[in-house]
Amino acid sequence: MSEANWERAVNLMITSIKSDNNMLDFFKRFIPDEDYGYAWSQDPQYKYYVQILERLTNSTGHSGASFAICLREAVQRILSENIIEATDTSD
Repeated sequence: MSEANWERAVNLMITSIKSDNNMLDFFKRFIPDEDYGYAWSQDPQYKYYVQILERLTNSTGHSGASFAICLREAVQRILSENIIEATDTSD
């Protein structure tokens, strides 16, 4: 996947996660088991949201591995946004 296609895939994943406040809140708190990660997690709530995200991001043509990596990257970027917002003292 080219760098431009990867960025589009990650941005679509971010937009999809942010389209539902419950899903967004879940992924802000979710820490996958270190032995299973995002690819193999069996958490029922996680699996529920993954089904939604698979439908919303279907156009990117992910394999199982690339979906998990893209999701991890999207969540990291979302969490980074929150850190920047929390530390912004420009008021």
